[in-house]
Amino acid sequence: ILLKGLKRVGAYADTYIPDRVSDGYGIHEHLIEKALADGIDVIVTCDNGIAAYNEIAMAKEKGMTVIVTDHHEIPYKETENGRELIFPPADIIVNPKQPDCRYPEKRLCGAVVALKLVTALYEACGIPSKELEDFLELGAIATVGDVMDLQGENRILVKEGLRRLSHTSNKGLSELIRANGLEDGPITAYHVGFVLGPCINASGRLDTAARSLKLLCAETEEEAAKLAGDLTALNQSRKALTEEGKEEAIRIVEETEIGQDRVLVIYLPDCHESLAGIIAGRIREKYNKPVFVLTKGETMVKGSGRSIESYSMYDELVKCADLMVQFGGHPMAAGLSIDKENVGERISKRLYAEEQKRFKFQQQNFNDMKLEKADLIVANYSLPFCNNKKINDVWRNIVNSIRTNGYFVGNFFGIKDSWNKAESNMTFFTKEQVQNLFDEFDIIKFNEVEKEGLTGLGNMKHWHIFNVIAKKK
Repeated sequence: ILLKGLKRVGAYADTYIPDRVSDGYGIHEHLIEKALADGIDVIVTCDNGIAAYNEIAMAKEKGMTVIVTDHHEIPYKETENGRELIFPPADIIVNPKQPDCRYPEKRLCGAVVALKLVTALYEACGIPSKELEDFLELGAIATVGDVMDLQGENRILVKEGLRRLSHTSNKGLSELIRANGLEDGPITAYHVGFVLGPCINASGRLDTAARSLKLLCAETEEEAAKLAGDLTALNQSRKALTEEGKEEAIRIVEETEIGQDRVLVIYLPDCHESLAGIIAGRIREKYNKPVFVLTKGETMVKGSGRSIESYSMYDELVKCADLMVQFGGHPMAAGLSIDKENVGERISKRLYAEEQKRFKFQQQNFNDMKLEKADLIVANYSLPFCNNKKINDVWRNIVNSIRTNGYFVGNFFGIKDSWNKAESNMTFFTKEQVQNLFDEFDIIKFNEVEKEGLTGLGNMKHWHIFNVIAKKK
């Protein structure tokens, strides 16, 4: 998006995608030196840079212009006067997470944030806005691939981008679709998230992301077909290595004391560092706990984390900043670099101690807790209608929540009168069903709230919600 957009407005533009192993994540001083040696005087970042204060300060000292496009959280430090945000000294920062940013949609992926810069450049240069539609497919792939909420602007972008993907004019995407046997039907978000997206990501994980960029910029079908085949094969290798790492992580959790922690820190020294985030996600799904997977890098230990709704991973890493060489991310995902001597008990104990403080704070007024403030509580589940086969899944979520956090807060949808729409495969929770789910636990509060009228689930005359707070006996 950036490369094509900048060239379209007349810029002499080139790209450098940092190698995950040799360069690490984001902008680094040796990359700035390389840019200077190549005669580059403007750096534009994509999906990184907001946490690169020192590196951008160096670029500015060298007389360069720096534009940051990023969607990660703004770094901060806690002071006596509260939270102090730390902005890099860039000439321009495009990031919807900035507190003074008036753009209404805050949940954009890094690629779409970059697209906003291109949009502004097109407008300033008098280029027809119609040409921006060429980027919708790439914006949709990036949004789904980065697991952004498909609401608001993201939903519209993905819907339109997917519609265009089936008859894309991008030779690289067309050949990747063909290499994965998807050319005869509509492309869905599932295909992007679990087939096409992983193929595009595979080169950056196991080889170089420049290969995926080359695919998207391919000008001939022959070149695109070869690159698409290579990426599809790489993704198969990535799957095998991921499964191997996941099984080792499960073994560590099941056979060591780590499994008792509320925040899992798993060190896999032999795992390829680019797979840490995927493995952390799989372990998070299995145990419903925040997970950090650390791997042995060339000069230090690197890792990725995946979280649960109730645990802001980025905020918790800020509290451990003195142990980190570098870190950044979001509430639900983060990346970090750390010296070898801080791996193991040091980082695990610090994260555990911070979680204990947070846990005790959230428990202190437990019996006076207001149900309407449930969104502030650990493990807030919103569980709408489901079929009978899903009841066991609901029960497992409750058990996992109470084991992990000590208590459960949730909302269950129920109904008194029949639906206007007959749905034989759906059922709603009755009061007895909800109470039975908590037989093993102490129910502290159980409220039934009656509603009338339309809902997002359909046209209901009378319906109700059960609000539940429960804890261990």
